[in-house]
Amino acid sequence: MQKALSILAMGLLISSCHGAVFSQTGRTKKKARCPDEAPTTGYYRNHSYDFSIRIPRGLKAFWNSARCVKEKDDCVCMGDHGRFIRISTNAYIEVFVSPQNYETRRESIEEEIIFRLQTHEEKKEKAETLIRAASRLEYTQATRLKLRYQDAKTGEVMIEDSIICAPPGRGFLYSVYLITPQAQYRKNKILLNRVSHSWRFRPWR
Repeated sequence: MQKALSILAMGLLISSCHGAVFSQTGRTKKKARCPDEAPTTGYYRNHSYDFSIRIPRGLKAFWNSARCVKEKDDCVCMGDHGRFIRISTNAYIEVFVSPQNYETRRESIEEEIIFRLQTHEEKKEKAETLIRAASRLEYTQATRLKLRYQDAKTGEVMIEDSIICAPPGRGFLYSVYLITPQAQYRKNKILLNRVSHSWRFRPWR
């Protein structure tokens, strides 16, 4: 609950301060198209949180934040927190930025790991930790967390492979993770690696 409230509060703050970034004024007769209506291919650049990634060829990335509000000639969004990349019916990669609720990197990442384990517990899914090790996102220290669990709805054995990073001085937690059936993990891990290796803590290339 605390995590959800923090994300909502940050979104509202961005809306009030930077709504104009996503606003499209009626300079032409074309109707405004909100960013949550258009898929992203190629490079994805996030100017709200200063990072960029490359979407794997053949895949599309979609808005991963609260829906935008579309008016007659304008489009106002709460904030751009990342992208959702669909691989198949039950496999996807998610890129997301959330508030860093603790002062230290270690505490912030620990909170995120606990949150993810609790999420599986609430769904009655017993998550087994396969890997918890040091990693990197670009040149910044990160933590890799790999979980295995049985999906409560489908009964399928799934893998959740995450890289969690709290860069110094930014105040945000950056995550990129893969959710995939265990049978497809080896193939889909290649896509996760392409996204994580393309990560840059700057929105330009």
